[in-house]
Formats: sequence, C-alpha cells, structure tokens
Amino acid sequence: MKNLFTFNFWFLTRAELTVFAYWFLVIFVFSLSVAWIYIQMTKSRWKKNFWRKSMDSLSGLLIFNFLAGLYLWLVNDQLIPILSARIWFIVWGVEMFCWGFFIKRDFFKAKAKQAEFAATKDLKKYIP
Repeated sequence: MKNLFTFNFWFLTRAELTVFAYWFLVIFVFSLSVAWIYIQMTKSRWKKNFWRKSMDSLSGLLIFNFLAGLYLWLVNDQLIPILSARIWFIVWGVEMFCWGFFIKRDFFKAKAKQAEFAATKDLKKYIP
C-alpha cells in the first residue's frame, strides 16, 4: 500500500495488465470502434434533428477514446516507462467520465427541446 502514493508507482513503473484486464481493454477498445462506426453509418438520420449536436459529440468521444485506448493497448508492453505508465489509465478514465457527463447533459437539453417543440406544435394546431 505504501507504493500506491509514490511517484515511481504512477509514472515510472510499467502497468502490467492481468489476462482479464488485457482482454477487457481489447474488447472495450474495439467496442468503441464498432459503436463509432454504427453512429457514422446512421448519421444521415440525425440531420436537422434535436439530437444532432449530442450525436456529433458522442461520435467525437467514441473516436477519440478508441484512439486513446488503442495507444494504451499498443504501448502497454513497451520498455519506456512513461509511455505505459499507470497514470494514463486514470487520465483516460477521468476524461471519459467528464466528456460523458457533458454529452449526457446535451441529451437532456435535446429531450427538453423536443418536448417543448411537441407542446408548441400541439398548441399551434388549434391556432389558425
């Protein structure tokens, strides 16, 4: 436990992944790429829609995190300690959480806009 709070543990020691963690990383990274490809294929459905901004943000999150995860996966076995340091996994997780929080907020705003538009459309139905 005393190693957990040292500079060497986070920055100068290679993160040796267990077999489970290694395969979890591989599956997670490639699921990000599959999700990004799916969103790119269905992008034409989101034109001039309330969800367009949110879906563009989600697409950016997926491709960036795919590339970041691919980098972490490829440099995990390198001998240069700073490239495969444990801190990069923490930074990657925090970045995904923060970006996801803002995308979730955009989705809620779009949902509110859509409900407001539907209410306005119902109201305008009775006004000539």
